[in-house]
Amino acid sequence: MLDQLTDRLTFLGVLMTLCHYYPTKMLFFQFVAFLDIAAHWMHLHATDLTGKETHKGSKNPILNVYYTSKTCLFWMCFGNELFYGLLFVNHFWAGPGLLGIHFVPLLACAVCPVALAKSAINVLHLVTASQTVAEHDREKRGYLLQQSAEEEKKDI
Repeated sequence: MLDQLTDRLTFLGVLMTLCHYYPTKMLFFQFVAFLDIAAHWMHLHATDLTGKETHKGSKNPILNVYYTSKTCLFWMCFGNELFYGLLFVNHFWAGPGLLGIHFVPLLACAVCPVALAKSAINVLHLVTASQTVAEHDREKRGYLLQQSAEEEKKDI
């Protein structure tokens, strides 16, 4: 749990800094921050509600590969952090250039699809976790209604 908290706070700090460095992209960075926090919180909440020991298991095939393949998880996280890190570095130094194309923004463009894919996985986290919470609530409500009906029968 602590690693999740430190990951979220660190990433949020980077995104807030990028909002300052790139004010015209502020809405994008705010959306990424919202999505990251909401998806991870909901995913952990769903894990707690269902009593699972780890948040890394999923019936969803994409999330299953994401969590069970260490290679996939590593490159997704590395690419995502590299993208935002390069945006940070680019504010100060664009790197060597050739024909007006600089290395840092070029590399950021190359890993941008990974960052977008990571955000898509966050959307998937949010959707599947929301479905899990809704299913849990539905089951709990059904159980409580059944208990209430049984108690009413006893009273009669």
